[in-house]
Amino acid sequence: MRIGLSAIKPVAPLLAAACIAAIISVLAFFHLSELEADQRRADFARLAHDQTDAIHAEITATLALLHSLRGLFTVSENVTRGEFRAFVHSLEPGSAVQALEWIPRVPHERRAEVERAARADGLLEFHITERRDQGVMAPAATRAAYYPVFFVEPVSGNEVAIGFDLGSNAVRLAALESAGASGELVASSRITLVQEKENQYGFLVFVPVYRGDSTEHLRENLIGFGLGVYRIGALIAAALPRSVRRRRFRCWRKNCPGCRAVGGARTGGSPRRAGGR
Repeated sequence: MRIGLSAIKPVAPLLAAACIAAIISVLAFFHLSELEADQRRADFARLAHDQTDAIHAEITATLALLHSLRGLFTVSENVTRGEFRAFVHSLEPGSAVQALEWIPRVPHERRAEVERAARADGLLEFHITERRDQGVMAPAATRAAYYPVFFVEPVSGNEVAIGFDLGSNAVRLAALESAGASGELVASSRITLVQEKENQYGFLVFVPVYRGDSTEHLRENLIGFGLGVYRIGALIAAALPRSVRRRRFRCWRKNCPGCRAVGGARTGGSPRRAGGR
């Protein structure tokens, strides 16, 4: 049966209207999708800003602990292990800080003396050490000066760090030399802590201590460093709400091959950052 043109003509306006409606619907869909995407981007940016600020605030709060450590060793160069333990416990550093440490500057001629003093203090296996291949700890090679971890709190979980010479590693050495020369707090770039048992990165913040709190001839008067040790995952966990901590975080930095460390909070320029990976 043939259908004449007269039968089709009444349907044409309906088809045209349907096509126009479909086009409008598609355009409206894309418009709404774009609005939703903009909202999602805005929500993400706000969330990222809030989380960065929370981590920044957590780091800033812990820096006061390092200033307190500097005050302790400025007042007395003869702090005992028990006094250091009691002082750190009184500061209540919290879970954001892996450890607080004292790192004396030890000239080579005093190496044996310092090792004997630590053993007499109860650390019977104490040696100034460095990390060799496959992470094996061994007696440090001969250097003009050493920067060993002499006091650490808490000891639990940080035992392997005791005696480790921070001057034996380029990243750590760059940070402590920068701090010693400037008199300022300086943060290292990301590292794997010698006591790390999981798969995450950390960083260190050094505060230099000078004899008599002198600011003259900094290198000559440098007696050591207070040190804050941070694991990035633990820092994020302490800073962010539980609901946010369930999310996965990755840090992507330009010009940093393989940089996929969890976390990566900025510190607003204080402390300064030194050392490359």
